[in-house]
Amino acid sequence: MRLIGSRSPVHRLGTLKFRLTLAGLVLVAVSAAGTGWLIVRDMSHRAELASLEAAREGVKREARAITARLIQLQEVLASVAERLSRPALRQRDLATLRRELAARAALPALFGATAMVAPDGSVLAAAGDERNLRLPAALAFFRQSLQEARPLISAPLSEAAVLLSVPIRDGAGKPLAVLAAELRLDAAGVLREWTDLDPDSEALGVVLDARGNIIAQASASPALEAGEREARVSEAITAWRAMGEPVEPMGVAERVGEQLVAHAGIPMADWVVMRSVDAEIALGGPREARRQALKLAMGVAVAAGLLLLLIMVVLFAPLRRLEARVRRLHDDGGDDERDWPEAWGELGALSAALRDAMRQRRELGAERATLLARMRAVLDHVPLGITLTQHRRFVLVSANLGRMFGYETAALEGQSTRLLYPNQEIYDALVERIARAFEAGHPFDEELEVLRRDGSRFWARLCGVPVDRQYPDAGTIWTIEDVSAVREAREALSWQSTHDPLTQLANRREFERLLGEVAGNRRREAVSALFIDLDDFKSVNDRGGHAAGDQMLIAVAELLHAQVRNTDTVARLGGDEFAVLLKSCELEAAQRIAHKMVAAVREHRLDWEEEVFGSFEFRVG
Repeated sequence: MRLIGSRSPVHRLGTLKFRLTLAGLVLVAVSAAGTGWLIVRDMSHRAELASLEAAREGVKREARAITARLIQLQEVLASVAERLSRPALRQRDLATLRRELAARAALPALFGATAMVAPDGSVLAAAGDERNLRLPAALAFFRQSLQEARPLISAPLSEAAVLLSVPIRDGAGKPLAVLAAELRLDAAGVLREWTDLDPDSEALGVVLDARGNIIAQASASPALEAGEREARVSEAITAWRAMGEPVEPMGVAERVGEQLVAHAGIPMADWVVMRSVDAEIALGGPREARRQALKLAMGVAVAAGLLLLLIMVVLFAPLRRLEARVRRLHDDGGDDERDWPEAWGELGALSAALRDAMRQRRELGAERATLLARMRAVLDHVPLGITLTQHRRFVLVSANLGRMFGYETAALEGQSTRLLYPNQEIYDALVERIARAFEAGHPFDEELEVLRRDGSRFWARLCGVPVDRQYPDAGTIWTIEDVSAVREAREALSWQSTHDPLTQLANRREFERLLGEVAGNRRREAVSALFIDLDDFKSVNDRGGHAAGDQMLIAVAELLHAQVRNTDTVARLGGDEFAVLLKSCELEAAQRIAHKMVAAVREHRLDWEEEVFGSFEFRVG
């Protein structure tokens, strides 16, 4: 027999006492350093969030101010358009039109040039410098304005200018011409006030168009070199493009490399106001603060570690005798009653616990064997699948559960419970849900798809409860029931209650439910709804019978469904009434989809018993 005192110095480095002492030293050092670093990081993170929010609010206010100015200028232009002579426009009285345009004193003060453009694209009258009005981009914009007959703002032209337009209508609302005006971006207070803002000493600001081109730039500190300024602006624009080039009026702020960048959109002009500032300056130098905190923390850790080493040496001295006695358990042939050291406090309790544990181990082994035999007899006579698991492995398995999954009982016992699930991702998610249910004090009860031995799948209901909530290692009791038939019946009933049996589209109730969900959504997502009637559909039923009418409704349903995305919903509200719910869809896109639907239905023909039905008037609202 070899005692502890006979060990070599090298061997002593592997003792529990040494390892605990070393672990304590490392723990103190890591805790002190980590705590200091985390505190500084948390403060830096909070400061960064606050700076980002302030930057977002700032660019949002700037974008709103520019938007308000653009709206004001469009209203001025619309007011002038209302006062122009309609008879002169109808008769192409160019002299009168030029006089009226020249008489508007407000126009030269606000715009560089103005023009009235006829429906054929010709300029009826113009005032001011007309160079930009003759550009190909300006002519294309005039055609677009005439075609859409609504107020528009063009993309930037040369020399940092854009065009504004408003339609001139007659009393019946028919467009007679378009009044267009050139707006210089460095004039009229549109961007001049923004570029004259006094930014922070290292702040940069730009205004971008929809293609990411810079159309205005705010003044920055002379301390910034031109190359550094261009690099920072380029990095910010690249990050904006990586986000999908959003034009978000509410503003977005994020950290981009070593700078804090905020941008807000001006949707009516497709512009983006962007500002950036160096993160180190905005946050007050967090790097240096972290370095100082780490130095201080390491000093504290070294002092605390030395003190801990001294305490550990004193406290572990009595443990040597207990360790020697435990080593003699094997040499003494398992005698657990002799020569156990007497000690005070925790060491005395540990000595007594070890002595009792050796005695109880034999008793528990016999009791466990008896209990397992009884439990196995009970499980084999229960009609449900029942199993006891520990540490995600099968301990006991009923015969019915083995038959359900195609395994022999002995083949499952000792195996991982992962064996019954299609893939690791499903299994990991299930383990998390089980843990949450047990932590909340609830049993686990859920239906999910499981895997037989032959690779086939079926739906099972899993119900599980811990053997002892106080001791998770005691295991979990599970009951498993095949619910495939019940689930199929339930899903079939649910589908019938939400769909039209003729067209297989969603019915009125399902459409109203989906519409209610969208209306209650707080994300302010753009959504469009189309409501559709087939005019003169009654003639199909009258001439071809209800069977022909049903075929026509089915064909129309297929045509409508072919025009939308998988995320959209087409529904039959009843009779010849249909509806379409378009998620994440602006009004212009919804109008294009509606035109496609009208064209598709108008072109459709139904050949029915030597008669052709079709060419419906298709109304979309």
